[in-house]
Parts: sequence; C-alpha cells; structure tokens
Amino acid sequence: MTDIIECGAKGFKSVFSSDTWQIATITYDTIYSPEGFDHMKRHLGTDEVFILINGEAVLHTVEGGVLESTNIEKGKLYCVRKNTWHYLCVSKDALLAVVENKDITPDQTERMELECLLQK
Repeated sequence: MTDIIECGAKGFKSVFSSDTWQIATITYDTIYSPEGFDHMKRHLGTDEVFILINGEAVLHTVEGGVLESTNIEKGKLYCVRKNTWHYLCVSKDALLAVVENKDITPDQTERMELECLLQK
C-alpha cells in the first residue's frame, strides 16, 4: 500500500509517523522568520533531520558559545544532533521535511534566549 500525503500546512505539521519516528513539514510562519530569531531550542531526546524541498532556509546552531549559520541546500540532509541549540529561518515559499523521534514532547525541548548562549 502507498500513502500519498499532501504537504504544506502552515508552520510545523506532523504528516506521517511509524512506531518510533515521524516526518513533519515546515513552511513559513512567523516563528520561522528572521525577525523571530531571538532564541534557540534543543531537543533532549532526539536528533532532527531537515530536508529542503522548496524555497530557502538557514539553519542556525550554537556550540561553545559560537553561532554558526548554514544555508540549507536542496538535495542534502542536515542532521541536528540531540542537545544541539538550533533555530531555523525559512523563506515565504519554503517547504522542508523534518524527520525525528515520534515521542518528542514539549518537556523534552528546551528554549533559551540567543544572547544567553553566545560568548561575550
């Protein structure tokens, strides 16, 4: 059997799941806009893979107090390892696929203001 799933709901939307993992989509929403980039988050229990399908996206990560910004390219997988601080900015025409553990819950995701994570 083949499932065909329509993608493109606004923001983050889980579209398929198996016993242990899920696929979601991300499209433009204000929480993914460059203007909203004042904080970062990290997942304590799952890696997270981003795959750009359409548009543009920038993946921001912080490690050791240093901010790194990576332009996401089509045809490549970007795996953010669990416990890595990150933030995603997307263009208004963006569509990304996201693969992560199915059992991720809000209490397994931490949020911190960007300025608190950067070296001074």
